[in-house]
Amino acid sequence: MAGPSSRRRVDEAVDTLERADRAQARGDLDGVARLLAAAEQQVGSLADDDPGDPRHAQTLGSLLYRAGEVAITRGRPDEAVAVLRRAEAAYTRLGAPSLIADVRLRRAHALALTGRAASALVDAQAGTLTWMDRWSG
Repeated sequence: MAGPSSRRRVDEAVDTLERADRAQARGDLDGVARLLAAAEQQVGSLADDDPGDPRHAQTLGSLLYRAGEVAITRGRPDEAVAVLRRAEAAYTRLGAPSLIADVRLRRAHALALTGRAASALVDAQAGTLTWMDRWSG
């Protein structure tokens, strides 16, 4: 069971993510990126401290997936590629192939925007094959 310190840290991470939501509603994508980076540190620390709790890996992967899309929208596809690699690592820790497939497809988009067509194709193919395997079996 989580102690008071852990609960406080979770509350702080939730607050940071809620502030990111409000920044996004205002159209402040720079603020969203800054807050998601802070949340990555907070949730990443929770995941490292309690690797047996899948909620931390799920939240980390989700916020990084979102940060990747924000980076793409801000015109920073190289940043998106790096963030989405971290999202893939979080979802790999979780053991969630369909979420990994989504990350790879989003990263393929970012890679295409950087002009790395061959790398984009590899990620797009890997993501698509994962989905095909999931739905064919």
